[in-house]
Amino acid sequence: MEQELPTVPQRHVVFTMDERLWSLFCLKREMLKAFMDEAAKLLQDWFLDRYKVTIGIVMGLHTFEPKREKEIPKVTE
Repeated sequence: MEQELPTVPQRHVVFTMDERLWSLFCLKREMLKAFMDEAAKLLQDWFLDRYKVTIGIVMGLHTFEPKREKEIPKVTE
């Protein structure tokens, strides 16, 4: 499989949110995905515009309060 994968540099970006928004995301958890999708689109558009390359993105969501004392509870419908 190594032979099939191109050798490319890997970088990472961390997006953070102001702690004053956490109460909103506790009530409207589905907004987290919308924000993640927009962050990915922003990066893809920027690289395409600036470098004329299409990038792949792997995203992970860490749903912890800023002090990381407890996980934000998942809201179920």
